[in-house]
This record gives sequence, C-alpha cells and structure tokens, in this order.
Amino acid sequence: MHADLQVALGDPVPERLHRPGLAGHFADLLEWIWTTAVRPDWDRRRRIIEADIVARTGQLGRGGWATMLDAMRPGMRWLGEGRLQVNPYDYPPRELSGKRLLFVPVTPGMGWVSWAADRNAVIYPCSGVLAEQDPAPVSDALGALLGPARARVLVLLNTPKNTTQLVALTGQGLASGFHEVGCPKRDRKREKCS
Repeated sequence: MHADLQVALGDPVPERLHRPGLAGHFADLLEWIWTTAVRPDWDRRRRIIEADIVARTGQLGRGGWATMLDAMRPGMRWLGEGRLQVNPYDYPPRELSGKRLLFVPVTPGMGWVSWAADRNAVIYPCSGVLAEQDPAPVSDALGALLGPARARVLVLLNTPKNTTQLVALTGQGLASGFHEVGCPKRDRKREKCS
C-alpha cells in the first residue's frame, strides 16, 4: 500500500501515513464509500456500463478501432500507425508498446487517464444517452393506462434508444416486451409488426 501511495503522490509517503493500522482504516473507508455512495445505485450503473460496452463493441465491429476510439471521449482520436491521442492537450507522447492499456467505462460524465509502470488506462464516460439523469416521472394516469413498465419505457423514449439501452435503463430483460412497444399486434410467424 505504501509503495502504491508513493507512486500516486510522486513523493515519499508522509510520516503520518506510516502509523500502525492504516490499511484497516483505508479498508473501512472504502467499505463506507461502497455502502453509502456506490451500492445504492450500483445496479443501475452496472446496467449502463454493460450497455455501453455492448454499444462500443458494435462501433468496433462496424467501423474498426478508429471509429470506436474517436467517439470514446472528447479530444480522443486514433492517429494511425499505432498512435492514439487521449486528450486535446499538447503533452509529449507516451510509449506503451508491450504494455496493457485498459478502457474503463464510468457513469460520471467525465473521464481521465491513468499511467503506471505496468497498468495504463483510459477512463471514459458512458455514452450520454445511457448516462443521462432520470427522465420525468411517469404520471399516475399514464401508468394506469399502459401499466407502469410500459409507461416507463414510453417516457424513456423521449429520445431514440435501442433495446440494449432500454434494458440498461430499466433493468428489464429483452423478453419483457420492448420489441412490442408501439407494436400492438404481431405476426408471431414473421416476428413483424402489423
């Protein structure tokens, strides 16, 4: 832990951090952060992150690394010939040949980079359509008319979203009827709206 702190600080670890039991205090602090700040909203955040990974994988399949990386975060772009610009600043290049570079999605609307001797990461914000704040609440009248789950989906469709995004935002599975929204009668043989 002290070695990691020294790398993070860029200086020797202050004496006050050498006291006994410090690791236990840090572990307690991390547990408190998890239970009070992260866990209450974790299921929704996890779904958003998983949907973002699926969407980025689709971008990679359709347009290759350049398309996916260019859309990942502001100022980031593929330069070609194995070079990646991670922000708009004019910092000297960093050589990462033979090292791991992780791409880590986060739900806050900002990103950053992390450089270490053996681990490097681009931390990027999940796409805006998934990470947006909760839309207006479902009115009681709309919920009574359509049912609460369908009414919630309708409210979420204030901007276009695909089924993966709807799953991420609602926590409902694909089998719950997203394909039927706006499609009251289906031809079960052809799986088409009529």
